[in-house]
Amino acid sequence: LDYVYYHEEAARTALEDGQYFFTYGAAVRKHHFPELIRSMIAEPIYIQNKLWGMLYFDHEKNFGFEKRPEAMDLIVQQGKVTIQNAMMYFVIESTVEQRTQELAEKNRDIEAILENLPQGLLTIDSQGKVSPEYSQELEAVLETDKIARRDPFRLIFSKSNMNENDVSQCKSILLSCLNEDEMNYDMNAHLLPSQCEYQASEGSQIKEFEFDWQALVNEEDVCEKVLLIIRDVTELNRLRSEAAAQQRSLMLFDQIFKAGVEKYEDFSEEGNAYLDQVDGVNEVGGEEDCVASEVDLAERLKDEAWLSEVFRNIHTLKGNARTFGLTEMINSLHVLEQHFVEAREGKAVVIEEIVESLAAAKADMKAYDTVYHTYL
Repeated sequence: LDYVYYHEEAARTALEDGQYFFTYGAAVRKHHFPELIRSMIAEPIYIQNKLWGMLYFDHEKNFGFEKRPEAMDLIVQQGKVTIQNAMMYFVIESTVEQRTQELAEKNRDIEAILENLPQGLLTIDSQGKVSPEYSQELEAVLETDKIARRDPFRLIFSKSNMNENDVSQCKSILLSCLNEDEMNYDMNAHLLPSQCEYQASEGSQIKEFEFDWQALVNEEDVCEKVLLIIRDVTELNRLRSEAAAQQRSLMLFDQIFKAGVEKYEDFSEEGNAYLDQVDGVNEVGGEEDCVASEVDLAERLKDEAWLSEVFRNIHTLKGNARTFGLTEMINSLHVLEQHFVEAREGKAVVIEEIVESLAAAKADMKAYDTVYHTYL
């Protein structure tokens, strides 16, 4: 046996009459007497070119296999094949069981992730439908539990602020990428929407969504599915907006404080009067949010004296804003002033643009005044 183990080759031995090996088997232990062995065969067993064990048997008689080598080879080979098959079956069964356990564990992990993932996550299959496996949070995000096997474009985008043409384009692009090379997806991914507003039902809260799209490809780089992550950023955007407004208020406060309170009071009084002049408000302190109608403004632009006076006042106001470092007013007044420059030069002007620029300048003036009256 040691010879077979170390040399990995068969060993066959037969003894003549009067010659015996001595070994201790079950029968010997039973009768407490050594069993006489005259024939032994030991064959190595290989599985996938590795020595897995040995086939061994002995007998008290001489087998005479030196006279019938083919028969003995057949017996030995049949024994080896039987053991190899049994061992291979055991290995396969163990491997399958191990893989099954690993797969079950991964499925449990995936289910746990989907149940606890704080984002809406779904996959779109090759038929353009939502796969049954999606995150639990998705039901809360979309405010429905009827998600699996549905058309994602009707599920999400039909209730969004996207028009029918954009939704149809998005659907066509995505369907054209499924079951195609990944390169096709990479070339068209930028056309997929990155955000939208969503309202589950009439009267419900309008939510703001952000989207992340990702192609799921196989070994051949073919896009089999598309992963869609939906983030409800409604609250986040609200906080961002509040933070931006607060930051702007601090900036305006700093500019007013540096300019000086008394100087700003004069600037504010003068600025509101000049803007009301453009707006058609006769008295300072009139309706603050009034914006000139296009018809009235178009008529006043024909009055050269009025146009020259308005231009000088806006130009003076812009200069004062620059002197005091009121950057928001500088920008909006510059845009408004340019319209009157073009009007004085006889160039064609777009009345709607003048109205929009006037509204922007009045909004900035109101923002400065709000900060001034609130904090100073």
